Amino acid sequence: MDKKGFFTVLLSLLFFCSFGQNSRQRWIDSVFSTLTRNQKIGQLFMVPVSTYDGLVEIDEMTDLVKNNGIGGYYITEGGPISHVLLLNKLQKTAKVPLLTALSAEWGLAQTLDSTLGFQKPMAAASWQKDSLRMVWAKEIAKQMKLLGLNINFAPNADNEIFYGDYQRYFSNVESKLTHDGVIFSKAMQAEGILTVAKHLPRKLKPESQLSDSTLILSLKNIDTAGISAFRQLIESNVNGILTSYLHFSIQGDKGIIPASISQVFVSEILKKQLSFQGLVFTEVKNFQRSSGKLRAGDAELLAFETGNDILMSPVNLNAGIKQIAKRIKKDKALQMQLDITVLKILGSKYDAGLNRPQVIDTDNLYRRLHTPELKLLKHQFAEASISVIKNEGKFLPIRSLENNSFVCISLGKDSLNEFTTYLKKYAPFKSISIKNVADTISLSIKPNATIIIGIFPYMTALEGEVLPWIEQLSTSNKVVLIHFGNPFSLDQYRNATSVIAAYTDQDNMTEVVPQMIFGALSATGVLPIKLNH
Repeated sequence: MDKKGFFTVLLSLLFFCSFGQNSRQRWIDSVFSTLTRNQKIGQLFMVPVSTYDGLVEIDEMTDLVKNNGIGGYYITEGGPISHVLLLNKLQKTAKVPLLTALSAEWGLAQTLDSTLGFQKPMAAASWQKDSLRMVWAKEIAKQMKLLGLNINFAPNADNEIFYGDYQRYFSNVESKLTHDGVIFSKAMQAEGILTVAKHLPRKLKPESQLSDSTLILSLKNIDTAGISAFRQLIESNVNGILTSYLHFSIQGDKGIIPASISQVFVSEILKKQLSFQGLVFTEVKNFQRSSGKLRAGDAELLAFETGNDILMSPVNLNAGIKQIAKRIKKDKALQMQLDITVLKILGSKYDAGLNRPQVIDTDNLYRRLHTPELKLLKHQFAEASISVIKNEGKFLPIRSLENNSFVCISLGKDSLNEFTTYLKKYAPFKSISIKNVADTISLSIKPNATIIIGIFPYMTALEGEVLPWIEQLSTSNKVVLIHFGNPFSLDQYRNATSVIAAYTDQDNMTEVVPQMIFGALSATGVLPIKLNH
């Protein structure tokens, strides 16, 4: 290409980039210029919606859109068809298109019935290939777009795992959860879905600790390196941060204040120290609860004054709009904050494609949400999740069936279940069910039999009680232990010949693990957590 041709192409690229930016800004400015003060305030609010609601509730929601100009809603429960019908009605009513959100950490099925759920974050974190995690996140995003949804309350970036809900976390290793969280966010955004990171971590250095285990942090000494996952998500342009579940309080000039309602945290740490330019989400009910008795509208006002952009679950929407409007008349700084926030909200709406007409087609919607290709993909995800933690003497896969007797012990399930059904496709098995400690007392198993033990989630509470029995079995038999629940207990099984982390007894895992045991599949998963050895 000659020099003239090169500059022609360069100028063309600059023109189209400039045009795209100008198009975005023109749309934002044109919408912003039409809004009254109260309509701007209405854009701050996002209300909860169940698409199971009856006509009365739907009419009330329609009034909120028409008369209060709310900025959007998030779904708490419902089904795909009822959601789309409601969304089409509300978008038609809205002066400014609505942002719509839900939690879909592993797919629509987390919130909506009759939809597809993919592997959960911890299983996805076990995959060796980042490319597979990108496909996983993009498919979740595509499913959201089929329903006209714009925001995913994910990823979960907490570095301290709540064990009762372990599957929602990528890892307890900060570098791992950060890496996977960034991949998830970028993949979703590439498909036009906005991501909102949540559950800021607890692992920060406390100044002191209250009797109720509330950590107290001093603004002067707070170490933002302790929230490096959020720092890196911010640097990768995550669209939003939800502050409602902060697990610490801040010691400021005015005393001890929960971080979730602290202007210091939102303004000084998130926006200044971490340079976060996206939307800050919070739940107004936390302000009502944390601040004691307030007048109607005060909780909404406090949530806005604190520096939050999106006010979820308002306690009293009408009173909140009035209180914010009243305060803004007297406070020019707050008026400027409102304008900046509304411009950010409109920018997010443009980025979500809401500058174009929003009518979602319900024809064959269920079929489009459950294609054979997606079911096959889910099966491939399951195969990639199998994580062999221990394999003494390379006992697995089992290839020789001669002179070998097999026993399958299901802890927490009936002896006839999907797992044993698939095992019996490869070898004759004696099936045994253990549902309480007493079931182990009279159980007799021949020495030298190969024992496959499946530990199912139902048995979690009794796992410690049956552990000595399992360890005893392991001294006289080859024991292959498959854990279909919380992998944090895996380091207890030191005598087992082989140990497999399956993470769940759902999502095709009871089907693919038997295939791996007998060599039909390879195990490529890697345990994504650090065990407490």
